[in-house]
Amino acid sequence: MKTLLLLLFTTSAFLLVTADSCYAQGFPSTMTQWSTPFGYEATAGNNSTWKWTTMDINGDGLPDMVDTYFNTVYGTAGNNYWEVYLNTGSGFAPTVTQWSTPFGYEHTAGNNSTWKWTTMDMNGDGLPDLVDTYFNTVYGTPGNNYWEVYLNTGSGFSSTATQWSTPFGYEATAGNNSTWKYTTMDINGDGLPDMVDTYFNGVYGTAGNNYWEV
Repeated sequence: MKTLLLLLFTTSAFLLVTADSCYAQGFPSTMTQWSTPFGYEATAGNNSTWKWTTMDINGDGLPDMVDTYFNTVYGTAGNNYWEVYLNTGSGFAPTVTQWSTPFGYEHTAGNNSTWKWTTMDMNGDGLPDLVDTYFNTVYGTPGNNYWEVYLNTGSGFSSTATQWSTPFGYEATAGNNSTWKYTTMDINGDGLPDMVDTYFNGVYGTAGNNYWEV
């Protein structure tokens, strides 16, 4: 049996409607008002003024409201942070938790010609880490490439990077172009993301003997 959640939005709250089973004939006529600190019009937003999303940032199994940018990044150089409204189980906390970030990351993921990063649990501890994969170029040198990973401490991201070795200069956690295709996924079920390389100038192997490089 699965529980279905339907989120509706008002200017000051999420309206949460639940159904006990995926085989239900409809949703109950009553709803739960899920308090939000501001008038978030969706569970995620990304525009020139305001950027936010919902994700479980502290590993308690509940999605939190993560506000990363309002007219500018929060904090100052060397003291940047995201504004996190933790999920209380019945709404989002009205008071903010400052979630430290090593730099002024304006969203939980970014991909442009200068800088590429994302958030994902790299070490299998149930907490999303900040994974910085590219800044003006890939990190390292051929044969010694890496990503800069800022581990989640449970109250912020570490201020110092862990060099996460990569077999090649992957400039993002996933790529798809005419030359090279790859992604990160837990392919063997051990709770850790693996690098899955599926194509480089052609598929790997031969007809009847194809494979991915993992």
